[in-house]
Formats: sequence, C-alpha cells, structure tokens
Amino acid sequence: MPLMMFKYALNVEKIEESELTIDTSVDFASLSGAYIAHQGDFVNLFEPNATNIEKEGYGCILTSLGQITGVVPYTAFYSKESFINNNKDKITKFNNALNKGLEFVKNNTSSKIAEIILPEFPDISLNELTVLVERYKESDAWYDSTYVNIDDYKRLVDIMIYGKTIEKIPPIEILMTNEFNNNK
Repeated sequence: MPLMMFKYALNVEKIEESELTIDTSVDFASLSGAYIAHQGDFVNLFEPNATNIEKEGYGCILTSLGQITGVVPYTAFYSKESFINNNKDKITKFNNALNKGLEFVKNNTSSKIAEIILPEFPDISLNELTVLVERYKESDAWYDSTYVNIDDYKRLVDIMIYGKTIEKIPPIEILMTNEFNNNK
C-alpha cells in the first residue's frame, strides 16, 4: 500500500514514473537505513521513522501523501463474514472503542494525545511525539469516525486499480460494512 500511495501521488502531481527510478528491492522495514546510506534521494516512511530521519539530520519531511491523494481509508480491520455475523456485539464494542479514540483525538490537543500514547513510542521524546501528532492533526490524517463514505472508498479502489492490484471496482458491500457505525 505505501508504494501504491506513492505512485498514485506521483500520478496526481502529473509526475511520470518513467522520469524516476523507484527502487522496490528494499523491504519496507529497511527503508530508513537504505535512505540514510544514500540509496535514493527520497523515501516514503511511516512515523516515527520520518521524524527520526529528520531529527538525526538525514533529511526533512516534505509532505504527507494523504495531502496529495485526498482522504483514503488506509487502515482497515478485517474479519470473516461468519465472525461478524456471529459476534455482532463484539464488533459493535470494538467499533465503539475505535470511535471513542477518534473522538478523543479530534477533541484534544496534540500535547495531550502525545502524553497518552507516549508509552507506545519508547524511542521518541514527548516533545517529538507532540510535533508528530500535530503534523497528523494539521494534515487531517484521522477520520472523525470509523464510518467510510463511498467517495473515500472509491478513491482507495482507484489507488488499487492504478497500482494494478485489482482490475475493477468491487461493490462496497462486498468488502466493507458501516452497519456497526452510529457516527455517520
């Protein structure tokens, strides 16, 4: 998905892939090290890796791909249809917990959010994590709820079609359910 998002962002910006050398031989976990070792001029990283690269003076963060591509339901949780059908109470509770977290992010400062999630990021300071969270908030990286609208779904599918992982748009009801979401 990170490679597809990158290539789609290039397409949105009207940059031809043929004008670049995109090295797909480096596994995702090794991208930071390869970039630091000068294997390429740019790198697509998740946080906190991007902030660490910047902090160490090896580069600077240019943008969030989401700001170029538009809203994409990037993180998803999967379950078999049989599990969903037989455990609607668990799915509802899980969905409600996610929505509670999204509501917390929406209604709190970057410093408060960073303070709460800091134990999940042992290699980064509270100050650095606050900056990172602020970047996410400024780029509007988080959904307001777990409800995924049809336009965002279509954008995700467009990215997958562009990335040649699928050939046509599958109906939304085959891949996704919003039935457990009260926060439309």
